[in-house]
Amino acid sequence: MKHNSRKKKRGVRSEKRSNKKDMKTPFTISIIVLILFVVLIIFSIFNGPIKAPQDSKLEISEDNIIVRRSIDPTVNINLAIASNDVSKCNNDKFCENMYYSAKAESLEDCERMDEELVQNCKDNIYFEEALNDNDKSKCSNIVDDEIRNACMEEVK
Repeated sequence: MKHNSRKKKRGVRSEKRSNKKDMKTPFTISIIVLILFVVLIIFSIFNGPIKAPQDSKLEISEDNIIVRRSIDPTVNINLAIASNDVSKCNNDKFCENMYYSAKAESLEDCERMDEELVQNCKDNIYFEEALNDNDKSKCSNIVDDEIRNACMEEVK
């Protein structure tokens, strides 16, 4: 009989211990959260609110852009196209050709480019006009076979 009574006592003790741990866990978590909250309040008092600079503008001036122009020519191209000013190319012929190629809206605009690029520019203008007007006859003006075939497939 003593053996059976010991088992019962152990079972009772283990239940009491688990109840005590369950009761302490929410209490300790609450204390830790309160301590962290107090520490946060103390830091906010010493540091104060975050202040935005008084002179905050969304626009970035070109003078503030640090650029190594000799390494990456695409910087000049993007800068010239974005500002709509070919002088940003700094007399770089490749940059100027890319600028005129991106901004070309008529056949006359293509004439400002190098001779070897003029025909490609004109082909692109004819292709855009054929797409906009939905006119396959304008595809016949295109010299480059690949662009002409693409034009014939795209225009219906």
